[in-house]
Amino acid sequence: MAVRLRVQVINIIGGRSMSAKIVFLEGPNYCGKSTIIKALTEILSNEGKKVYGTCEPGGNLFEDGIRRLLLDKELNDKCEMDYTCRRFLYAAAHAQKLKELKEKIPEYDYIIVDRYNPVSDLVYGMMSKSKEEKGPYKKYLISQNIFSSFDHSFLKDNATLIFLEISLETLNDRIKARNTTENKIYDYEDLDFKIGIRDNYYYLAHSLKNNRTNIYKDFVPFNDVHIVNANRSANEVARDVIRLLASK
Repeated sequence: MAVRLRVQVINIIGGRSMSAKIVFLEGPNYCGKSTIIKALTEILSNEGKKVYGTCEPGGNLFEDGIRRLLLDKELNDKCEMDYTCRRFLYAAAHAQKLKELKEKIPEYDYIIVDRYNPVSDLVYGMMSKSKEEKGPYKKYLISQNIFSSFDHSFLKDNATLIFLEISLETLNDRIKARNTTENKIYDYEDLDFKIGIRDNYYYLAHSLKNNRTNIYKDFVPFNDVHIVNANRSANEVARDVIRLLASK
């Protein structure tokens, strides 16, 4: 009889043992991150696992405040935020998220995070300039990686980044079906912008998955990067993620 053993990764953060597997889900708007996280949480909880779900930015009082500043369309319409200011707000939220994760690690079996801000910064930042400027601006973002000085060492061997990949057909279908009461700025961007975000994620995911020594490695300073097909139901995707995590 095969016996499955759950290997506990032992590390020390302020004298506490590290036990939770940390999962970051990334991908373009409409790839279903929030719905998939709900499905993951339900399946794992039913298996007796302790699961903590959060998002970037968000999940605590400080980050929720930053999230409202960054994503509320009405607020941004009244006061267009300088992009450098926007990036530093995301960085401040990420610093708080790292603190939150360190505190939660000993208490849970799984921590699931909607987005990983260093990656989102790169993907969305490249869409903030015209096509003519995009190449030089990408180099600027990489050279001015404001997340690179943060201490991500506790994530290196204990975190998994999963890119949720969707086709253009699925993207179009989900945009048409979108029904939200949230007033988020990205819901009001045009189709070309949304396709560009999807394409940037596709490019970045495959670059990181296939070549961990490339120029983007500093944006993901831990070892485990995967791509999961998100063109299916949330439950199907969630079970694929769980199988992937169980194989580690």
